[in-house]
Amino acid sequence: MILENYNEAIYPIESNLQRTGGKAKMTLIILVRHGQTEWNRIERFRGRADIPLNETGLAQADATGQRVASAWQPTAVYSSPLSRAVKTAEAIAGHFNLPVQVHPGLADINYGEWQGLSPEEARQRWPEAIDAWYKPPDEARIPGGETLGSCASASWRPWTSWHYATLSRLSCWSAIP
Repeated sequence: MILENYNEAIYPIESNLQRTGGKAKMTLIILVRHGQTEWNRIERFRGRADIPLNETGLAQADATGQRVASAWQPTAVYSSPLSRAVKTAEAIAGHFNLPVQVHPGLADINYGEWQGLSPEEARQRWPEAIDAWYKPPDEARIPGGETLGSCASASWRPWTSWHYATLSRLSCWSAIP
C-alpha cells in the first residue's frame, strides 16, 4: 500500500527527498502481512501454495483494514496474487474505495520441495538445509526452491520499476501479533 505526500519521516534520506515549497514530499510504503491461514497455524511451509485465510485470518484482515483506515490515507494498494494476500488487501482497500492491484513480483518465496511440509518433516529429509534456514536464512538453499536473496530481489523489482523516486521510509504493520 502506498501513501503519497507523507511528511513525517523519522530518518529521511536527503537524496530521496523532493523539495516542494520548502516541505519534503515523500512516499510512505506500509507493508502488511496477510492474515492467518491453516498452514500458518500449524506451521507448514506455504510459499506459493494458494492457502486461503482461515476464520482468524479473515478477522485479522478486517482488523488490519480498520487499523490502516484509522491512521493513514493510502492512494494505492498492491498485493501478491495469492488469495490470502488479496483478501487482506481487499479488507484494507475497501475502506478507501481503491482497487487492489495484483503484482506477481510480490509473491511469497518458492519453498520448492518444502512447500506443504512442517519444519520437522523438512528436517527429516534435508537436515543441513533446514538448519541453515533457521540460522543464517539468507544462505539457505531450499531444495527445488529459491534463496531469500533471489526472492528479495524479485520482490523489490516492482517498487523500482514503478518509479517511486520519493521513497524514504518503510513502515511495517502486521495483522498477526
